[in-house]
Amino acid sequence: MEGAIIAATGEIVHVAIVERASDGTIWVIDSTPKRGVDRHPLDTLKADFPEAEGYTYLYARPKERSNQYVEQAKRFIGQPYDQAFLPDNGAMYCSELVRDSYRRPDGTYLFSDKPMNFRDSDGTFPQWWVEHFAALGMPVPQDTLGTNPQDIYTECQPLR
Repeated sequence: MEGAIIAATGEIVHVAIVERASDGTIWVIDSTPKRGVDRHPLDTLKADFPEAEGYTYLYARPKERSNQYVEQAKRFIGQPYDQAFLPDNGAMYCSELVRDSYRRPDGTYLFSDKPMNFRDSDGTFPQWWVEHFAALGMPVPQDTLGTNPQDIYTECQPLR
């Protein structure tokens, strides 16, 4: 899946919410195919993604209401991973979790939705996506409004 994400959206393939507990423990709230939406120590994330050795872990944290966003993310713990990458279906992929957790008090999102892209640079669907969505019995949800890790990363830059 990582290769297909890179081909369609960019180099960033996963985003998560980081929580620093009062005792200094670092927790991660994220959504993965293996765990669904889960809260676990940072070491668990590193163990789940051993191929990411040497990757940079970015902590983009809005100064205002950061605890509120963490608490909002905790409400989603236990939801399954969204294999279909569709909005509002009771399951969440990683950047959907971040987008839905980072809501302002007025209900608007801090991160914007955009038409999703599953095509690679030559405009075709990588075989991985074709097979993945065929196995789910659905067409590739090209242009469905949603999020992706690269866009979340890009929108975080002013927040760092």
